[in-house]
Amino acid sequence: MNVNHLISDTIARIKNGFHRQKSSISVLKSKTILSFIQVLEEEGFIRGYIEKEHKLLVFLKYHKGESAIINFKAISKPGKRVYFDSKDLMDWKNKTNSFEVLILSTTEGILTDQEVLRKGLGGEVLSIIN
Repeated sequence: MNVNHLISDTIARIKNGFHRQKSSISVLKSKTILSFIQVLEEEGFIRGYIEKEHKLLVFLKYHKGESAIINFKAISKPGKRVYFDSKDLMDWKNKTNSFEVLILSTTEGILTDQEVLRKGLGGEVLSIIN
């Protein structure tokens, strides 16, 4: 299987799983995807996951029959990377004033926008969730 962008593939699998009301889905395993899935679990967007040899089994979370994730989108793509420093991140937070969560890849790992701001970092914007 040839997957050019694992983050986009993972997001598509999660969105499709929610659309089909699945209790769990399988995603390809890598260090980046494992960190990404851990952030989703910590933020309460999924119930959890189990590591298999080459895959992760991700347990989707629902509240009163509705998916825990309303909107989920990949931002950076192989042809167009998007980077935010702490100033860009503050500007984005002030302009949007929403409950959206950005997930960024930083020098300290994959973190949410709040953790990135608290640490004064910047990084590549992987996805946006609400």
